[in-house]
Amino acid sequence: MMEDADKKKGGYQVMALKWRPSTFAEVVGQQHIVRSLSNAIKLNRIAGAYLFCGTRGVGKTSMARIFSRSINCESGPTTTPCGKCRNCAEIADGNSMDVVEIDGASNNGVDNIREIRDHLQYAPVKCRMKIYIIDEVHMLSPAAFNAFLKTLEEPPPHTVFIMATTEQSKLPDTVLSRCQVFEFRALSDQEIAGRLQKIIDSDGIRITPGAVMMIARRAEGSMRDAQSLLDQAASYAAESIDEELLGMVLGLVSREKIWAVLGAVTRKEVDGTLHQLHDLYYAGFEVGVILRELFEAVRALTIVKVSNAPEKILKETGDALAAMKQLVEGVTPGRLQQYYDILLRAKSQAATAGNPLSVLEMALIKMVRLDDVIPVAELVERLKGMPAAAPQPQASAAAPRFVPPSAPPRPATSGARQPAPSQNYDAPPPAAAPAAPAAGDPWEAVRAVIKEKKPLLAASLDKMVFSMEAGRAVLGYPEDQSFIRDQCEQNRALIEEALQAATGRRLAVVFNAAPKAMLKETQVKKPAMDTAMRRQMLNEPIIQKAVDLFDGTPGFEEER
Repeated sequence: MMEDADKKKGGYQVMALKWRPSTFAEVVGQQHIVRSLSNAIKLNRIAGAYLFCGTRGVGKTSMARIFSRSINCESGPTTTPCGKCRNCAEIADGNSMDVVEIDGASNNGVDNIREIRDHLQYAPVKCRMKIYIIDEVHMLSPAAFNAFLKTLEEPPPHTVFIMATTEQSKLPDTVLSRCQVFEFRALSDQEIAGRLQKIIDSDGIRITPGAVMMIARRAEGSMRDAQSLLDQAASYAAESIDEELLGMVLGLVSREKIWAVLGAVTRKEVDGTLHQLHDLYYAGFEVGVILRELFEAVRALTIVKVSNAPEKILKETGDALAAMKQLVEGVTPGRLQQYYDILLRAKSQAATAGNPLSVLEMALIKMVRLDDVIPVAELVERLKGMPAAAPQPQASAAAPRFVPPSAPPRPATSGARQPAPSQNYDAPPPAAAPAAPAAGDPWEAVRAVIKEKKPLLAASLDKMVFSMEAGRAVLGYPEDQSFIRDQCEQNRALIEEALQAATGRRLAVVFNAAPKAMLKETQVKKPAMDTAMRRQMLNEPIIQKAVDLFDGTPGFEEER
């Protein structure tokens, strides 16, 4: 039963009012709240203050009115108000003296709250209880909230406050703690489409199922928005409404046109992609609208690609799912995620660009040309092998980590430290090349062995101080980085094995925290790589492609 009492005599009534739910059974998508309020009525556990939170158009005010009628119906309290008695009719018409609806945006001062408090002392005139419905309650001023606290905490026994807000975060905690808070969720596309179908069948509107789903998706969880869009479309088209007509009237992009854009992208057709984009743009669709639909389409394609049961998540028809699966047949999930990231970046750039269309054009071209970029896994493998393969201008004097295995050992140096930039060390004592670690510092040999097996552990060992005391290997870690100790504890056996191989004897490993001053004195900062090596690496095409892919800046940590 709809609110027939709300009908205007001799005039048209918009769908949002005509089809406003009047009983708990007619409420869509808020069953958890319906159950709580129904049980409160049945068990006579009606609280003094309620707070309804949620996005626009999900039924907050309608629920407050239904709850008011359920409490004050002459045949109640009941979960099924009759809608015919005097109290129900007056509440539906907004004429009841005991159920007062207040707009918090325009009545947000202390004087308005004081006026409410002055009326609370009087008993209800006709109804069982006096109910105040305060919409947009977050608009009240701080002083008004403070004046309202005592009344909310101890309202008169014949009074109930029902407050509604779209921005719960703006309410003081002192108000929230005095209310029973109910969260209204956004409605799913299927719930909205189901409700719209009932309206369509009742009013005799001719519209295709695809157009109904377009309206449901565009409503973004709001039933009121969906009903308003359907009302507008029905007013424009006296006959039948399809997706193309709906897109022209409401500015909605049909799913087929978005599929055409993404289909050209997956086929690597730059001209076809730009042609489809221009068709949409010059048909009157704004760049923001096109981006929004592309986001949703890429999300749906990704779910189809990675999910074992996409129909349970997307709630699409079998034909639609089959078409999506065919569209992404040769596309990897990682590539779809790259599409989404590119569109996300384009959205933020288009918001401030002078020509948003050019931003979207460049984003789509980048999506088409992603195959020109080497995959990350292959890029990493190439980077690992590049230093050894590259020719070294000063092979005998380069840092140990860049000396090829065939390079001759470095000649012994004098006690004085050489100023030549080519003499690079990883630790204070002169270290041998990784090809023959046993000939030099044993700690260098340990790190070289572990680096082959666990590079991350080796990176942690670089930050530690090594010493040998009374048959023990003492490893000092930065006192503010205890995670290094935990990591080494988990790999104690590997470290002890490497130490035994490097020293020829079994050593007990002890981990101690080392002050920063000690670390600075005992550890020499790893020198920068050879300048020629840097320049050669930065000029490599794979490095440049990596920079383009990740929108990064070429360079090394030591240079920053």
